[in-house]
Amino acid sequence: MKKTFSVLYSDTGRPNFPFNILLSLEYIKHLKNYSDDELIENFNFNYLINYAIGIRTLGGMNLLEKTLYDFKSRIYQYLIKHPEQEDWIFGQFLNLTKILPKKQAYP
Repeated sequence: MKKTFSVLYSDTGRPNFPFNILLSLEYIKHLKNYSDDELIENFNFNYLINYAIGIRTLGGMNLLEKTLYDFKSRIYQYLIKHPEQEDWIFGQFLNLTKILPKKQAYP
């Protein structure tokens, strides 16, 4: 997954926010039918949302509206320039649906 999204960013820097968290938040947004504002509010104040994406300290990271829009915009612009590429968000979702059933909830 990391390699897929690396083309969105320069070689000399890194994204200002982990893309795996942004991707997870997109799934939660659609699962819960949140608006972007509701998603940001839940990320900032809902421990369960943070726990679901692997953050164990509430308030440890700040998420801004611009961060979400920039992430989605980078994906959209890349896919416009490279129409042969699959939709990354949906593609990652399909990968998860293949992997998760193989995982056991309890050992």
